[in-house]
Amino acid sequence: MSSILRPGLTSIGQREPDHGHRDIPEESVDVEPVVIEDRLYEVMDGKVVEKPNMGALQTEFATILANYLGPPARQGGFGRVVVEAIVRIDERTQYRPDVAFVSYERWPRRRQLPDTDPWEIVPDLAIEVVSKSNKAVEVLAKVRHYFQAGSGASG
Repeated sequence: MSSILRPGLTSIGQREPDHGHRDIPEESVDVEPVVIEDRLYEVMDGKVVEKPNMGALQTEFATILANYLGPPARQGGFGRVVVEAIVRIDERTQYRPDVAFVSYERWPRRRQLPDTDPWEIVPDLAIEVVSKSNKAVEVLAKVRHYFQAGSGASG
């Protein structure tokens, strides 16, 4: 039997506990800044650089691309598609493409993916979703670096 819960109910007829949450105008909220340790980063020329978060629009676009590319890549036996995985481009550079394709030729299907960063692989295809915070010269330099490292090169 399924049931439909209305907002404020935890189960049929039981109210959620009131934890004192109220709509308070922003100007009256006194909150200390929070430091978030899990920031996205890249390593460029040996220096750790924080990667700005994507907006909802860019995140949705990256998700659509990954959902579009992933199934045929896996089902066709071509490779895998990953999102926001940090990859080592060379000894001084680690990038975190928004979406990346790695062929089974570069990383065999049965070879386990690493569970630590960075992934020691240059992706066959690296997709960077451009937003207002990106500078054209930086994006072009990154694209050039991907190609120089072997992205887009056939086996």
